[in-house]
Amino acid sequence: MNSGAMNKMPVPAYMMIRQYAIDLVMRSPEREERILSERELCKTFEVTRPTVRKALKDLIEDGFLLIRPGLGTFTNPKRALSSLNAIHALSAGIIVGDGKHVSYTSFFNDIILGALNYITAQGGSFRMINIMHKGIKAVENISLLNVEGIIWINPPEDMLDIINGLDQRGIPVVIVNRFNKCNASAHIGIDYECEGYIVAKQFIEKGHKNILFAMNMNLHADIERLNGFNKAFDEAGLKYNKDFLLETEKDINLKLQKIIDENLDEITAIYALKYEMFKLLDAFTALKTELGKDYMIIALEYIMRLKPEINCLKAVEPLEEAGFIAAENLAGKIKGTLLKKAENRLKPKIVENTIKQSISGDKNA
Repeated sequence: MNSGAMNKMPVPAYMMIRQYAIDLVMRSPEREERILSERELCKTFEVTRPTVRKALKDLIEDGFLLIRPGLGTFTNPKRALSSLNAIHALSAGIIVGDGKHVSYTSFFNDIILGALNYITAQGGSFRMINIMHKGIKAVENISLLNVEGIIWINPPEDMLDIINGLDQRGIPVVIVNRFNKCNASAHIGIDYECEGYIVAKQFIEKGHKNILFAMNMNLHADIERLNGFNKAFDEAGLKYNKDFLLETEKDINLKLQKIIDENLDEITAIYALKYEMFKLLDAFTALKTELGKDYMIIALEYIMRLKPEINCLKAVEPLEEAGFIAAENLAGKIKGTLLKKAENRLKPKIVENTIKQSISGDKNA
């Protein structure tokens, strides 16, 4: 299913130039600042001269820029924010993933919302940052923006050089939901091993031992969940039967068919991670298999929002709290009160507020 897919599109260079100029206006509200020349803008943003001229023309018409004959193009202080609070409040940038996302699932929205709750409560401002280049070029472009620090949600491993480069330029970065080896000021994330542990405890306490566990072995977070799952079974003097482990990254229908043929009657509960629940339901439908008894089901809360017809227990991840703490740590780093790198793993919880029901594949599919 494509319910959680993220759409991507390039950010127009015209808008990048416009944002650069407006940021410069806001960063120096008390004086005029000379902006980059047309040639420098073309080189920096890798665009043609007509694109640059169009952006500058519109900025001049909108009153953000002024032309000083013989001197160049300058920012217009009259369009800048005038209040001291606006000048000195936290100004944060937010990056999601590889910096090319323009729409987000509820997972990212919740983290962003938590960050904004802190930023706006402090009278600050934020902006979503898109990354058009790699390495030092990306660092240079971000450095042109009017942000004091960055909250980066799920940065890819191949972009750690950008994080380190920003740190070297005095722009602190707080990472959310990844614990990478880089010069980030803080790492805020979910304790996925704890999540797997409390989910398994919930199953065991209710007498369930044979659990269909759908996960993606290519995801580190899912492996941590499995570690926690096994830990809870070990503590209870039990051993989780890996015959019920459904790895969804490939050949899910074949793997599920094997489980159905050999173990279906023994399964009494289901635990599905991320979008593995959707894959699981699609696989049951494709195999035209009906589950004729009640199952105890636990899945992540944000998946249940996208699939509300599935009644189950919810594994609730404190995503808004993660975003809030990330913004709080960023403000502390900027103000100089966060002197050391911080690491904070937040513990999920199980919410039991729904009624169990059967899950059936569509016989007419």
